[in-house]
Amino acid sequence: MDARPIPPDKDARTEIDHPSLSQLYDYWDRKRGERRAPGRQDIDPVDIPRILPHLLMCEVVSDPRDYLVTLFGTALVEIFGADLTNESFNSICASPFTSGIRKEYDQVTESFTPIFGARDARWMGREHVRYSRLLLPLSDDDQTVNKLFGAVYLDRT
Repeated sequence: MDARPIPPDKDARTEIDHPSLSQLYDYWDRKRGERRAPGRQDIDPVDIPRILPHLLMCEVVSDPRDYLVTLFGTALVEIFGADLTNESFNSICASPFTSGIRKEYDQVTESFTPIFGARDARWMGREHVRYSRLLLPLSDDDQTVNKLFGAVYLDRT
């Protein structure tokens, strides 16, 4: 399955086929309220303890565009074999296989539209590893996405 955007007029429960990622989307949506996206100050990872080990958060860096990992859960460290906290997307994903992932990060940043998808970890030389990911925008001013928030789960099929 490729990643797919979740437009505001769609029911996310029909688009996200992973129960924990659906729960994360519902949390984000409640925190968002009538805004395009909640702000970082609205998100408290302690509110979602079962998802916490799978969470990631990135700061959007502009000029040139990059994403700095500010939160990388313990389950992600286990899945990907490294703690990527304080690493930039450009330094982590310097592979031809990451252009699609980069487009997804950029799309969420530019459109305020969450993206759900499943893919393999070919970009890390681990094409046998498949995972599901939800990527959500955060905005402190409801005009610009300044952080990305999401979770990753290893597919055990």
